[in-house]
Amino acid sequence: MKYNDLLNKFKDTLPDEYSSIRFFPSTAYPNVSEMIKLQFSRFGKGDVHYNRLLAKIDTLDNVRCAHIINTFLLGIALYEGCGKVKTQIDKSIKKYENKDFNKDFFFFWFLICLFHDLGYAEENKGNNSAALLADYYTMGSLGDVDGVPDLYKEVSPYYFIYRRIEFGVVDHGIYAGRKMFQDLWNIRKEHALNNPDPKYWRKELVPIYNLVSWVVLAHNIWFTLDTDTKKNQMYRKYKLEELILDTDGKNNVVEYPITLQDYPFLFLFCLVDLIEPMKKIGDAECCNSIDFKLNDNTLTISSELKCNCIEEYFNNIAKASDWLCCVKHNDNQCVEFKLC
Repeated sequence: MKYNDLLNKFKDTLPDEYSSIRFFPSTAYPNVSEMIKLQFSRFGKGDVHYNRLLAKIDTLDNVRCAHIINTFLLGIALYEGCGKVKTQIDKSIKKYENKDFNKDFFFFWFLICLFHDLGYAEENKGNNSAALLADYYTMGSLGDVDGVPDLYKEVSPYYFIYRRIEFGVVDHGIYAGRKMFQDLWNIRKEHALNNPDPKYWRKELVPIYNLVSWVVLAHNIWFTLDTDTKKNQMYRKYKLEELILDTDGKNNVVEYPITLQDYPFLFLFCLVDLIEPMKKIGDAECCNSIDFKLNDNTLTISSELKCNCIEEYFNNIAKASDWLCCVKHNDNQCVEFKLC
């Protein structure tokens, strides 16, 4: 199925709360950031006084904002189209339910996707970012590690320093993950004080906010292989040894740290953020030359278009075999992911 067809397939079935996204792309919203603002507002999170990350969205270009919405739609397609993904996600969600309170996949996914790249407004400032000199812990706090491997609690402060010193930037994932949890906490608290109905803005939202914030914090922290001597040396310098993955004699990863079974939301998001083509290609026509084929436990991506951007896209997504899951790179323009 062509990329645009896949994105559009489940739009009409979205719950009414997500109706803003049904009309993407739309001439009514030529500035995609306005559509994202509207979607946040539908969930009572559009006040930029409290949602500080949203306040800076107008500094992001339309390609980045389109990528944000595309990750939401593409993730829904994988959730609905891959039985293994849906089973593990639904099993994970049950942890946050009780007889009086439940939230569906769309709510978790909306928060992860629409927040995940808002931190680029700060990262893009480079050396002009005030947060560049801030202490990691002053950016906000999270609850106990949830939805991601425990190693992220250990490495995230050091990775923040690594990105600051070696790249001269504030890492957008770490920045957003820590900011969004505090913002969501404050938004819930404010609404709860002003809403007399106890069914809304209840404390059971806090563990959900914590999970999605850990996923956003973790999504841009990259692993490396033990065969990359130069990167290994750099990671050890910054106390990032836990991000170095062991390989066997054939350069295959011995054990993937992010699995669908153990960390379904993080696994799905890392996969979708990697394969979503708009942020790499930036051209809707080229993106729509890409075909996606889904079944219970595999995802096959291919294209017949011959151009440098498509070849680069496939070479990039095939690298998931180095850190996320098994990948068969059948040729320069066909990649198959094993989702089990």
